[in-house]
Formats: sequence, C-alpha cells, structure tokens
Amino acid sequence: MKKKATLLLVTAALATQVGQAAAAGNVTATNSPGMKLSIDGTLHTSIPVKNGRSFAPIRTIATDVSLQDSKLEIAWNQGQRVASVKVNGKQIAFQAGSLYASVDDKDVQLDAAPYVSAEGVLYVPVTSLQSVFGKNVNWSKENVTIEVTTSMAGKAVAVLESLENGDPEALIQFVDPGYIQHNLTLPTGRDVIVSALPQLKAAGTSVTPRRVLVDGNLVAVHSEYNFGGPKAGFDIFRFDNGKIVEHWDNLQFLAQANPSGHTMLDGQNQISDLEKTEANKTLVKSFVEDILMGKHPDRLTSYFDGDNYIQHNPSIADGLTGLGAALKAMEEQGIDMKYDQIHQVIGQGNFVLLVSEGTFAGNHTSYYDMFRVEKGKIAEHWDVLETIFPADQQANSNGKF
Repeated sequence: MKKKATLLLVTAALATQVGQAAAAGNVTATNSPGMKLSIDGTLHTSIPVKNGRSFAPIRTIATDVSLQDSKLEIAWNQGQRVASVKVNGKQIAFQAGSLYASVDDKDVQLDAAPYVSAEGVLYVPVTSLQSVFGKNVNWSKENVTIEVTTSMAGKAVAVLESLENGDPEALIQFVDPGYIQHNLTLPTGRDVIVSALPQLKAAGTSVTPRRVLVDGNLVAVHSEYNFGGPKAGFDIFRFDNGKIVEHWDNLQFLAQANPSGHTMLDGQNQISDLEKTEANKTLVKSFVEDILMGKHPDRLTSYFDGDNYIQHNPSIADGLTGLGAALKAMEEQGIDMKYDQIHQVIGQGNFVLLVSEGTFAGNHTSYYDMFRVEKGKIAEHWDVLETIFPADQQANSNGKF
C-alpha cells in the first residue's frame, strides 16, 4: 500500500499536544506503582515511568495500534539501535537515545527519548502514540490509567483502508451497524460494506488518502482510489459517540494532468493556520456564493492574489486567466455549469471543502470543491464532480446530500 504522508496528516488534525499535557501533570506526571495503559480497550499493567514520562515496549504499542497482526512488521538493528516498524502501511523508526522518530522519512519530535532495557527491549514514550501513531491520549487519575483511543481521523482512514485489505475489523469496531449511507449505489447500513470486502479485495481495490480534515464531528478524506478504475474521491464521515453513523462521498475517474501539469490529487497537503479555520470557511463559502452561484460576479478578483492560483481541475489551467479561458470555452461549446445550493462546509486550518448541488452539461450534479487558503486569498483548488442518477435507480432513499 502506498500511504505516504497519511499519518502526518492524521496527527496534524489533532488539536491537543500530549507533551504539554504531560508537563501539566495530565498524562505521565506520576510515579504510581499501579500505572496502567489502555490502548483501544487492551489493558497493560506495570507501565514503567522514567524521568516523569511513561514508556511501553515498542512491540506492545505497535501490536495494539495495528488492527491486524498480518500488517505489522518490526525489525531491530542492534548496531544502530533502531527499531523499524511497518504498521498499517506506515514506515516508522525509533532510535534509542534520539528525540526524533522517522515517519515515512519525515522527522517527528518526541517528548522523551526511547531507551533499551537491561533485557534488550526497546521502550518508547507512551506519548508517541499521539505524536507518531495519531491516537488520542488522556490521563485518568481515578483509574491510574493512561487511556489511548483512536482519533476520528484515524478511524476514518482505517475504515477506508479496510476496503483495500479486506479485513472487517475497522468497520466492526468503528462503524455503527445502522449507519446512514449516501452513496446511492449501495444500500444503507454497515453489513453491506462488510459483506462486500472479499470482492473488493479480490478486485484489487486500493485507497490512498492524500488529505484529511477534521471539523467538529465530521472527517473529510481526499483520496486516490482504484475502484473500477483509477479515481479521485472525497469521503465524509459523521461521528456520534466515537462511531461513524453517516457517510457521504463523491467519485470521479482520474484524468491526465491539466494544461498546467497538475493532477487531480497532487499539490500541498500540510494543514496550518488552525486559528483561521472559521475565517477561511466563511471566505470560501462567500466565494462559491458570489462567483459560482452568481450573486456578485464582480467580486471575482478580490478572492485571489492576482493571477496566483493553482488549479487541479483536469480541464483548467492555473490562474484566473486559466479559469476565464476554460469558462469561455465551455460557453462556446454550450456546456453549462450551475451551482444551486451549498450543503456542507467542512474546514480545518487552511483547507476548506464545500459540498454543493447543481447541474453540469444539463445533468444533476454533486460538486465537491476543496480549497487551500493562504493569507486570506484562495491559493489552490481540487474538485470531484459526480452525476446524480434518478431516484428510481438509487439503492437507498437517503439522498445524495
């Protein structure tokens, strides 16, 4: 599986820094002999504490993080004192004495250095479960337990990866049995997906998440699919009490690079400017209303930094000049593109995803548009369009939106 950068995107979606919590006494600031560690319900006792930080064997952590043992590989280099871990498609390395772990060849800082015990076992800080593995970590004073749970982003990615590996564990663990399905080719409910996993795996299905946004109880994932052919897709998951209870998506066949050489999936993916999330959501929503819905077309240039605009739509070149040329060509060919209603606005930091309904070339269409905002201006755009077929051809009655 090619899951480069996915883990870093998941950890970037977490708002709490465990190292700060530990310093405040919320996670590991205790030397209680009864210290325990719970990872998604699996309990470990007698967790060692060293210099105010809790540690656990790398195999213990990696095994609990992996949803299936067949996906877990651990190798130990005695000379370099490095443990290499391949878990859930991620390549991770810890070195004894180093304050940095390597995640898919990128450095992630730890709040304590791993060490090798007298028995030759590599111990890594429990806080790495958040900083490296993307888990949620909390301290339960009442139970004298470090409680580790999978984040919403981690659950969403694990569910998508199950479509590729064919293992139902993530679906059973993270999805409510009666969840509401808005993919109109599938009946509603979890069991439909679980029963389809063997066929999906046999067909060579693959899912490679590229961008993950978390906004309240919603997680949006922008992925590269191989599902009946190569596709770009967006999936949106709604959570309630830690379970996925609702799902929306849009899929479109991948096209060749656009006139500026960009594909439907490449480009920037690092989340930043978390404090600007709401402002960026407001900006992008206003852009769609003013320009794409035609309320104030004269404001077009105010949303961009001159002609600096990276475009990933396969038919449009970069810049406002590229957008203008594409719209003119569509008009000359009699192709209409109309946005009628915005259904969802999901944002995290500098990324915003809008879900809209309208028509394209006369067909009822679902528009998923993702924008990257930089310094108050729209800087980059990805989209996926899907035609909505008639109600009598839909496999469920939940509607596309």
